[in-house]
Amino acid sequence: MGSQSEIALAWHRSKQYGVDPERALNNIAIAEVDRSSRLLHAAAPVLEALTEQLEGTRFGLALTDRDCRIVYRWLADPSMDRAISSIGFVHGAQLDEERIGANAFGTAHELHRAVRIHGGEHYAEPLRAFSCYGHPIKHPLTGRVEGVLDITGAAADSNPLFAPLIARAVADIRTRILEGAQASRRRLFEAFQCATARQHSPVAVLGGDVVLVNRSCLDQLGVAGPALLRVAADELPRDRGIERPLYLPDGAALTVTMCRIDGTEDGVLYRIGKPRPQQISHPAAEPEAAETVFVTGEPGTGRSHTAEKLAGTVLAGNGEPLRLSPADAILGAVPEWHGGLRKALRENRTIIVEDVHLFPEQHLALLRSIVGDRRGRIICTACRDEDLAGAVAVLAARCSRRIILKPLRERIAELPALAAPMLAERFGTPAPVFTDRAMEILRSRSWQGNLAELRALTERLPALSPGTGITPEHLPAEYRIGTTRQFGGMDLAERNAIIAALEQAEGNKQQAAQLLGIGRTTLYRHMRTLGIPDLS
Repeated sequence: MGSQSEIALAWHRSKQYGVDPERALNNIAIAEVDRSSRLLHAAAPVLEALTEQLEGTRFGLALTDRDCRIVYRWLADPSMDRAISSIGFVHGAQLDEERIGANAFGTAHELHRAVRIHGGEHYAEPLRAFSCYGHPIKHPLTGRVEGVLDITGAAADSNPLFAPLIARAVADIRTRILEGAQASRRRLFEAFQCATARQHSPVAVLGGDVVLVNRSCLDQLGVAGPALLRVAADELPRDRGIERPLYLPDGAALTVTMCRIDGTEDGVLYRIGKPRPQQISHPAAEPEAAETVFVTGEPGTGRSHTAEKLAGTVLAGNGEPLRLSPADAILGAVPEWHGGLRKALRENRTIIVEDVHLFPEQHLALLRSIVGDRRGRIICTACRDEDLAGAVAVLAARCSRRIILKPLRERIAELPALAAPMLAERFGTPAPVFTDRAMEILRSRSWQGNLAELRALTERLPALSPGTGITPEHLPAEYRIGTTRQFGGMDLAERNAIIAALEQAEGNKQQAAQLLGIGRTTLYRHMRTLGIPDLS
């Protein structure tokens, strides 16, 4: 059980979180919990047996989930029940260290090991009347803490024999979780066998660490297939199947039909359809014909590349395009700049105006006039669409087409397709591809540098043989650090939601927490758990 040094460290963490011992329990947040969760299903008979053993005592039982929320509580003694309820220990109460300081639930969850916190060892003053034994329940396959089981009683009734009792109960719950996981795997295999027996078209089944694909699926999707499919399933609702496009690294587009597999926690059956008639890899890849285009996006999203591609295809003019930068406008003489622009128009050349939001007003006035009169082939690039203002916003409105480039964090499903040409440029063909494990790490990144960061990553990879797999060991050190946990499913959705909230709040944690409907300390804990860097 918890040593004095562990308790001391727990107190130190509590102080760092800014928890006030006198008011700590005011921080308890109550939320709805899943009463039909697999954890509760596995624990139910074990909890029932424990309550029979504790009947007639002043001790109680409680179980928290992976978010440290109470999903089960039982107290035989009415006075103890009232005492526990009065301090906020009710169904749905969140009891992590960052919220209420050192306690048997939060500290056991933090340490990943059993702890006993007796009387005054509790950080919150109202808890010092109790003695608690908390034991984490680790998933037998993934090692992740699924919850914490606790026996609580009055401090005067402390009994060291409860430690082995609760350890035995946790072992029984883990056994039942394992049995459930094995049953889930059987259902995954059965679903795969049933689907492949009826047809020879590409079929895949993914769930947990199980990946099942038939030969035609492997031929169709390649090594990056499982990563693509996992990302696709993030938008799959619980109650129905859906069909959506699936973009491959070579740019080809397929259809994939997905449905959840009953009796499994995250099992999904995929049926890969025929290639879609149109090939769309990005809104800017195949733009409609237009004479004036306004391209916006964050730095690194490919604004210049998009402008160059447009200038070489649908907006190609005579000769080389004229490229104008803010430095040209700011440092050059105004008459010469205007003269060069008009000359390019007469020669029917395409004009690329980079970072037009940085241009002086007198230059913008000429560009607005030209664009408004549709007198040439002009491509302007600028900052994010939502940051456009004043004269630049007017210029954007006058262009016949606007292309908004999404940041890479919002295009995670396209990572294999976006990386493929960069890898081919770096290594030649057939280019190496990111393995499933490496792609999981890349999917968990925030990609603040967008496509430029992805390209820089490919350039830092070691020399590899053609067609080989890029493993996590090939990635730069900073990509591997803190990535022992892989994100997928709800974890990835939660991570992306937090990153989006932080972006919207411009890094303000309090505002981001309010946008997400959670406490600031909870936000900090999830940021650490999900590997989101604190850049403030």
